[in-house]
Amino acid sequence: MKNSEVKLIIEALLFASPDPLSQAKVNTVFNPETYVLKDIIQALNKQYLKEKHAFEIQQVAGGFQLVSKKEYEIFIRRMLSKS
Repeated sequence: MKNSEVKLIIEALLFASPDPLSQAKVNTVFNPETYVLKDIIQALNKQYLKEKHAFEIQQVAGGFQLVSKKEYEIFIRRMLSKS
């Protein structure tokens, strides 16, 4: 599988997972192939930074999650307080 395809799949898993995405979960998806989640996360974060996205991937509770960057927190708080 191409690296670009793996990155897209990992990205989709990050969006869909209600819990932090762990290496163990990724291994079940790509079985029997294995990809190093940390390496893919680094590549995705580098891409997000270059493309100036409002989010990044952070390590959380033994896995990884997509999170909004700190500079957008005020806007997110405003939106949530008005719901």
